[in-house]
Amino acid sequence: MEISEVKNADSSQCMRVAVNIRPLITSELLLGCTDCISVVPSEPRVQIGSHSFTYDYVYGGMGLPCSALYDDCVAPLVDALFHGYNATVLAYGQTGSGKTYTMGTNYTGEESNGGIIPKAMESIFRRVEAMKDSTKFFIKVSFIEIFEDKVFDLLDPNSSVFSKAEGASFAKPTMHARVPIRIRETMNEGITLVSVTEVEVMTKEEMATQLSRGSHSRATNLTNMNSQSSQSHAIFTITMEQNKISHCLAGAINDDLGDDILRAKLHLVDLAGFVRAKRTGADGRRFKEGIHINKDLQALGNVISALGDKKKRKEGGHVPYRDSKLTHLLQDSLGRSSKTVMIACVSPADINVEETINTLKYADRAHNSQNKAVINREPMAAQEQRMRSSNISSTSDDGAQKLNILEAQVAQLLKQIHRTDKAAKRFLESRKASSSCETSSAENGNGPGIQTLMQAIEHWLEVTVRVYKVCAEYERQLEEEKDSDIRDLKEKTVKLSSYGRQLEMQKPNPQQLVKS
Repeated sequence: MEISEVKNADSSQCMRVAVNIRPLITSELLLGCTDCISVVPSEPRVQIGSHSFTYDYVYGGMGLPCSALYDDCVAPLVDALFHGYNATVLAYGQTGSGKTYTMGTNYTGEESNGGIIPKAMESIFRRVEAMKDSTKFFIKVSFIEIFEDKVFDLLDPNSSVFSKAEGASFAKPTMHARVPIRIRETMNEGITLVSVTEVEVMTKEEMATQLSRGSHSRATNLTNMNSQSSQSHAIFTITMEQNKISHCLAGAINDDLGDDILRAKLHLVDLAGFVRAKRTGADGRRFKEGIHINKDLQALGNVISALGDKKKRKEGGHVPYRDSKLTHLLQDSLGRSSKTVMIACVSPADINVEETINTLKYADRAHNSQNKAVINREPMAAQEQRMRSSNISSTSDDGAQKLNILEAQVAQLLKQIHRTDKAAKRFLESRKASSSCETSSAENGNGPGIQTLMQAIEHWLEVTVRVYKVCAEYERQLEEEKDSDIRDLKEKTVKLSSYGRQLEMQKPNPQQLVKS
């Protein structure tokens, strides 16, 4: 469905960064470890050796209490979700620094778990309950992991992890039984995952069940630094669609008058920890998994560095989003149209001083990258909803108002048609100039060109159907209205119907184009 993005009036803002210092754990205390990091009192600044870093927030140690992390950093993002903004929370740090605990990715339903995801679920459904009389909500969740630079669906019902009956304990999936899913770019330069499972949820408990199911199928492993070390990057996504409800006067029937249909996403990202083979004791397959993790995190660091370079940003320099699946999936969250918070999780133990300094430097670079969040609206669907639900008056003023709405819709549809025409023409021109090798790749369905064309054709047909719907609505209202000024608009309807028929007759055939 086409999403129209309306820019926010606020200026670009830097990615917010918080540092979460976990306490020393038992194994570190047994080794006689001491704190190597200190927090400047009453300031969001940390010192470690000769290094000093300033962030938006610092939790743990002598800083703010860890219990305040959600209210300060994540609660504003949940509020933004209800206003139509996409939002992202990234947890970064070395293995064993408490990222999964901080995010709450391993939530089991216990109320004592104070992770970000359980608190976000509680906040979302509490607010949904409070707004149920004025807004309709449609909430879906998806859960994926990036393992060895391949994207896997953790909620796939066909996966071996779900073969047991409901209520039974979950089993770890067999890696070879899973099929990776593909990443595609949409017409408006957005990112979509092919055939990813999205589960509709109505309550917090249903959402928690999906989180638990996905967490049990995530790749983990025992290392020298962590008994349950995550070997993959996990992204839990909450998609919320909301439609405002307007009540008629007393005694009248309540109708839906959705002024806006907002559709926004909250990405909760639990990154795998960067590893050093000597510290973790990894070898064989686990060693290769560590290489993939470090490679992904290095690619993420390169993107953050490019976004933080003011000179490159002004000159429109290249940002290497496509260097890894991780950065490709998160490109909207990094330097684009999302409100983003990074939580850098660090260990205070002196044996981890080198890893802690690297994490703090990484987070300091992220603080320089800028995003410009936008509100995600679907005006076409909102107008169709308005036409279906509103009771059209017999007066000429009301008729003119409804026709004005339809006229604006027609104008937007024509713009979409012209954009699709240009996209198809660009593809045909690139096909003529392509080499035989590229032609062979496209014929096998691997080339990005044929994927773009297929998306263009699907969008073309969708717009054509909407044109016919608008024409039918025009004609219906013109029959009801007697005003001569409104009747003059019938000429536009005839032209638009003719254009829609031409579109259907000229619909491109993908197989013929590939053969050409």
